[in-house]
Amino acid sequence: VVVFTEPLRCEKPFTFDLQVIIEGTNYRFDREELQVMCKGRRVGFQIDPTVGIDVEQVMGKTFTVEIGKVGVDSLSNIFDANGNAIENNVKFSKTFANINLDEASLLFKFILEDIECSDGTVGALADEIKEKIMLL
Repeated sequence: VVVFTEPLRCEKPFTFDLQVIIEGTNYRFDREELQVMCKGRRVGFQIDPTVGIDVEQVMGKTFTVEIGKVGVDSLSNIFDANGNAIENNVKFSKTFANINLDEASLLFKFILEDIECSDGTVGALADEIKEKIMLL
């Protein structure tokens, strides 16, 4: 998650490009291959698992993220709520954890208050739940 100092224009389609490059691999993801969330001052993303990434291949690898106007022909940019464009792209690098996936576990616990819990309800709320988890 990237947090800006001012609220952003977050309406879809997004006005900004977002690109993730994983060093030492052929993986290069643009906004279309990422699940991107924009809300208030925050932009979050995750790699869409349906694009066919080999998770074990990227463990321990460094990746670079660039948000804004990516590429010389791009007309995109990050705009604040008043329509002011950011002057420079946001660019940073991080490293994926190098963990043994066979031994790793993850648990999310959340409470749905005043909502009937059924398969239909959970299915209808799946996207909203994913968005909230991604913005944590």
